[in-house]
Parts: sequence; C-alpha cells; structure tokens
Amino acid sequence: MIRNTLYAAAVIAVSVFYFSSFYPGYLTADSVYILNMVSGLDPVSNWHPNFYVWLNKSLLALLQHVPGLWLAQTAALLASAVFASHRLRYLHVVAFLAITLLPPVAANMAALWKDDWAVIATLASLSAAIRQRENIASGRTEGPGGRITSVIPGAASIVFAALASLIRLDYIVIVLPVVAAASWWMAETLTERSLSFSGRAAMSVLGFLTLAVLAFAIRAVAHVNVESQQNSWVTILAWDIAGVAARSDHPVSMYHTPVPASGIKAAYNCRTSDPLVFGTAPLPMNQPDREQKIPADMEAHEYVTAWLDAVRSQPMSYLEHRACVLTEYLGLGDAPHYPFPFGVVPNRLGVSFERTPANIALYFIYYPIADSVMFRPWFWLLIVTLASGYIAASGAPSLAFPLLFSALASAARGLVVPAADVRYALWIFVAAVYAAMIALDLAMARRGTAGS
Repeated sequence: MIRNTLYAAAVIAVSVFYFSSFYPGYLTADSVYILNMVSGLDPVSNWHPNFYVWLNKSLLALLQHVPGLWLAQTAALLASAVFASHRLRYLHVVAFLAITLLPPVAANMAALWKDDWAVIATLASLSAAIRQRENIASGRTEGPGGRITSVIPGAASIVFAALASLIRLDYIVIVLPVVAAASWWMAETLTERSLSFSGRAAMSVLGFLTLAVLAFAIRAVAHVNVESQQNSWVTILAWDIAGVAARSDHPVSMYHTPVPASGIKAAYNCRTSDPLVFGTAPLPMNQPDREQKIPADMEAHEYVTAWLDAVRSQPMSYLEHRACVLTEYLGLGDAPHYPFPFGVVPNRLGVSFERTPANIALYFIYYPIADSVMFRPWFWLLIVTLASGYIAASGAPSLAFPLLFSALASAARGLVVPAADVRYALWIFVAAVYAAMIALDLAMARRGTAGS
C-alpha cells in the first residue's frame, strides 16, 4: 500500500513539474515544419520519417490541439518510465524520478521532437524485454494459449523497437541489441532451458527478421502520401564534403560549377551542419521548408558523387572531420553543443510560450550546469559501462547486454549524425540511469539476502 501510494505521488508530482515548467511544449524549427505539414500549411515531404509525420497527423486529428501533441508525448514518457521502474524491488520510485527528472532528459523532453518519441519507444522496448526475462523463472503459462501468453512481453518489445526505428530511422542500431535479448528470452521461456551461443545467434537473426517485417507492415498501414520528395540525408554528405574541404585543398564542384573554398571554410564547423544547409548555404541543396529548386534524383546523384570523390581523395581529412564530430557529440569538447532547446519559434500555428515562475526557476538550475558532466554523453557512457559491468558480475550478463550495447550503439551514431546536439545522444542518458538503478537495486537485494 505504501509502495503504491509513493509511486502514485511521484507520478503526480512529475506530471505537475512538466506541465508547470514546459506547457504547451517547446517548438523548434523541426517541430514547426512537421506540424505545418500535418496541418496542411506546407506540402508533405519525406524530409522526416513518414511514420512520424503520420503519428503527428493522427494525434492532431484526435486531439484537435497542437499542445495536445506535447501532452501526449509527456504522458508516453511517464508511462514508459513507470513500465521501466515499477518492477524494481527497492528503487522503483527513485528510478522513475531519475529517468524523468534527469536534467538532460527533462530539458530535451520539453520539446516536441521525434528524438524524444524514439527514446520513449526504446525505453518501452527495453522494459518489455526485461519483463520477458522475468518470465523465464516463472516458466510457461499452462493451459490454452499458455505459450502465447508467456511471450507477450518479448513480442511487445519487438513492436516498440519497430516503432522506435520508424520514428527515427537510425534508432535501428540502438534497438537491435534489445531485440536480440528479447528474442533470447522468449526462446528460453518457451523451452525452459538456456540457449547456447549458436542458439542465441540464431534467435537474434530471427528477431531481426521479425523486426524488419513488422516495421515494413506498420509502415505499409500507417503512412501519409508524400507530395514533395526531399533528400534529408544529403545534409550528412554535405557536412562530410565540407569537412574534407576545410581540412585540405580538395576542390569542390557541384553541378559543374566550382564552389569557393572560402565560403565552405567560413560555414563549416564540426559541431553542426546547419550553416551548410540553412540560410545562405555555400553548397547548393534543397531546403526542407522552401520551394524545391533541384530535382531530387539529380541532387542525390550530385552529392553521392561529390562525397565519394572527397572521401577517396582525402580519406584522412574525412576521418579527422568525423573524429571531431564524435568528440563534440560525446561532449569531450569545450562545451556540449545545443544541450537543450528553449521556447517556441515563430510559427503559423498560433502557438506561443509564456514563461511561468516554475520555468524561470528551473533554468536557474539548467543554465549553470549546461557545460558540466551532467550534459556530457561520455560521462553517462561511463556510468552505463560500469553499471552494466556490475550487473554482469552479479550473474546477469544477458541483462547487461542490451543496456550497454544499446548505449554504445547510440554513441556510434556520432559517425553519421548531422550535428553534435545532445538530443541525438539522449538514449545514452536514459540507458545509463536505468542501468545504474538496476545495478543498485541488485546490490541492495544482495545485501538484504546476506543480512538475512
């Protein structure tokens, strides 16, 4: 009774915190562009994942209120945090509070972002997989449908993983370790015996295939018609081309026209590709919120050709550029890049943001620590590594696997992200907190056992 009361109080308190601090939710340029599309103000493009556009369109049709989308996102965050923490024996309330109130998490969940939704779906996927692991001890449920019932959590894990990878496509590398673990634990629940290494490898492959089929099926049903073809991925190629040109004498030519090196070098930095893409960009490309000037297939061919030429001609310059990006992405530079969003950009949606006393007080906390280890992914990568090591040493290496390797996969995304924003590393923070809570809960359980 006391446990449930404390848990309910924590959920209510966090809900009040989010509402009083961030409502109606921050809207960045990305957020507004997507909402313009789903509101009919702009043509629907494929700049953002189609499923995420469909999700926003569906929620807006249901809720009839733009701030309602942020409320739905916040509700989903709280629900996934409850799902993740409620089965911990000792630290359930602490884990819930840590996941939802950690400054990098809360400050970025303030915005309506696909990155946030992807993290929420990934947390739900990992939590369901861990619930499947608990079913191994209890075994199959006997009676009609018992086999199906006993693997529902694992199946749900793969569904949530598919949603995460559809919301943000590069999250596929993050959810793969989770899907692999869920597949192992489903098989071990059904067979009531541990899998060999080859058995786990086979189940991993089966899980990956299931994930691919499921994602394809969801995408086939939940989609919107695209009116404007865009190549959002050329942003990454443009950044790489500029990174090579800025570090060498490599000449850049686009559409048979030389691009002045001075313009590229002036716009380039390894923290973000934005100056190369938006505004008076030195490299010619279609911008998402403007009229398309270059046919999409021509643009794709031109950038792939230019990228291959740059990487082949100056491979060391390319590696130096990506090493610089990875350094900034992990927070190893002077300061984390874009640690959190703030406010609502000008828009045609009728949404504005007025600061509340709670919001003002909160940023007296956030701003002073924005450059600290609190917002640096490398620190939380260390935490998840240490916590996973303890979990493995405690006799649960398979449990440590998805926690650690999903975080490492998120870190590896620094090789392909279009900017070193903290939001792109958000899963590292969540995985680290969750792993730390599980490790501490295991330690308290061991101490309690030893004491008895």
